[in-house]
Amino acid sequence: MKKQNEKIAQIKDERDLAQEEAEKGAHLRGHLVTGKKKDMLQVMASQEGDEQQVSGRYKKWAKQSDQQLDFDIAVTMFLVSCNLPFNLVENQGFKNFINYLCPRAHVKTRNAFSQWKLDLVYQNLKVDVDEVLKRDLKKCSQMALTTDCWTSRSNEPYMSLTLHYINDDFKLEAMHLGCDLMPERHTCK
Repeated sequence: MKKQNEKIAQIKDERDLAQEEAEKGAHLRGHLVTGKKKDMLQVMASQEGDEQQVSGRYKKWAKQSDQQLDFDIAVTMFLVSCNLPFNLVENQGFKNFINYLCPRAHVKTRNAFSQWKLDLVYQNLKVDVDEVLKRDLKKCSQMALTTDCWTSRSNEPYMSLTLHYINDDFKLEAMHLGCDLMPERHTCK
């Protein structure tokens, strides 16, 4: 009987929490739709103080859990594919947005994404590219390589290498094989 009462109380708490979250979501959507800048800033400021409250209600994922790793990879892919700076993850607006979408996730620092997670994404992508090349190049009779050299805004010279070929479906494929710092001079003089 006691266990049944505890179970009923737990279900009631979960329902109340779900209702609260639905109201909170509607409240936020209302502010975003109306565009009332002052009200939105008040909501964001109140959420900054609510971080402990939210983390107390939702058990955060373990920092090294599979769910957290999947989340970190998804954020890294988002930043890279949209060509966004890694310091975006340290912006309070981004943290509020992620906390709203996934309150169980930890938003790590820009260094965690740029140094550790980016390398992991690169290694996984490299394995995938190698598999595609092994499969496609066996059947390919001709291919072309192109290269490009340029100087970055910080005055560092780079060189890239791209492989081009036509696959079995007669679709032109291009694989960027590398982009490295080139300390040698790359101007014609």
